[in-house]
Amino acid sequence: MDKIIKLDNSNIADEHICCAISDKKCKESYELKKVWLRKEFDNGYVFLRTDARAKVFIEYGPSENGWVPIDAPNYFLINCFWVSGRYKGHGYGKALLQLAIDDAKSQGKDGLVTVVGTKKFHFMSDGKWLLRQGFEICESLSSGFTLLVKKNEPQSRKPWV
Repeated sequence: MDKIIKLDNSNIADEHICCAISDKKCKESYELKKVWLRKEFDNGYVFLRTDARAKVFIEYGPSENGWVPIDAPNYFLINCFWVSGRYKGHGYGKALLQLAIDDAKSQGKDGLVTVVGTKKFHFMSDGKWLLRQGFEICESLSSGFTLLVKKNEPQSRKPWV
């Protein structure tokens, strides 16, 4: 398995961010995302990826700073989680997810939350896979989105939309 790298303000200028907007046609968007990440690292945002030029990464941060309309205080919100191509089925997703779980526990967070498509949506995490990893459905909306949670403790407060 490739080494996992944590991006931060000390290395982001020289590191690949794996993002779908990294296509050469989207160079400006790619650079703008790096600018955004630099600011968000100061707010507790985390970007972990493999040491490969591939889309194998997880991004998360405090839900209180998240961009989705949920009420999930003291949780980490997974914004983007992607394992693509030949990297699927080799434990990368489980390894990245476990690092996020461990980080949440070490910081006293109640767990992880994420929004997925009720059906598979392009550029959204795979809800079915996350459910197999112990996430639970908190709420499903008629608009096609589902809030998932993985609590660190069963008695932790349930997030909601």
